[in-house]
Amino acid sequence: MCKIYYKTYTFEIMKAKVFLCALFALTLLACNPNEPVNKYGNLNIIYKGKSPYIDWYMDNTTERFVSCAYKAYPQDSTTQNHVSANQAEDIVVTLKNNMRIRLHDEYEIKNDGKITHLQLIRKGTILEDANSPKRIKADTEINWYVHNYSLNSAKPIELKSPRVDSCDPIPECSCDNFKIQWNADSTNRYGVAVIAEWSGVTAFESPQDAYIQNMDIIPDTGEAILNPDLFKNMPDYALVDIWLYRAELAEIDEHASGDPTLEEAMKESPEVFKEMLSNDPNLIMQMRSFKFASSAVTGFSTFLKRE
Repeated sequence: MCKIYYKTYTFEIMKAKVFLCALFALTLLACNPNEPVNKYGNLNIIYKGKSPYIDWYMDNTTERFVSCAYKAYPQDSTTQNHVSANQAEDIVVTLKNNMRIRLHDEYEIKNDGKITHLQLIRKGTILEDANSPKRIKADTEINWYVHNYSLNSAKPIELKSPRVDSCDPIPECSCDNFKIQWNADSTNRYGVAVIAEWSGVTAFESPQDAYIQNMDIIPDTGEAILNPDLFKNMPDYALVDIWLYRAELAEIDEHASGDPTLEEAMKESPEVFKEMLSNDPNLIMQMRSFKFASSAVTGFSTFLKRE
């Protein structure tokens, strides 16, 4: 006989939460309950080491492009793919030679299951001095440039245990011995980020005005006993969302490979520099670095049992 539970939020909200996880970039919560909790936004971090996920989460200014393969249990029968961009709006860069250039990016991301491809189209516009009493010259548009990047696709995450299906959509799991299993990826260098999220809902009580989100990072071995601190301050029979996240991450900074470098080009006269900008697309790319990720997220809900 199937168990029937009723959730207090819709599937669309669950998908929005998946995207929130996919765009992070991610993590030091003290194990001692008497020590203060370190918070970055709403995320409490219990992992004690360094991680590229942490760097990604902490950086909320760098332009980022993300491919995300996600699956929410038990709603999704297959993995779904989405792409997104963050901090990708136009910016104006003021160079050391006092030249101001507006950068505009457009992008396309494709994931064939093995390789994730990013096509970035960047356009620059040289802005004339807006403070001049009379603007004689119009802004100068630099050519559009197309750049292609690729990295290995993150392996989609398939949940093996606890079992979550239409007969038991919200399993009961013990806080102190919460065993979880998934499809391991031995090539994953960064491990798996685990997020436990509680929005104040319990099985038998009225909803509370509360929100807790804790995160840990575990090896991508396919099996783990979750740290009980993930569920700190969550009551008995709390309705908790569990998210598993892994990713392949890259930071693209063309300064290292630039020939000439932007600094060298700016030593030229303004006329020569403008001509160089029109002929060398790499100079435009050196003006703004960005991050590129292929990620995978899976999520399910559980009623948390405290022994």
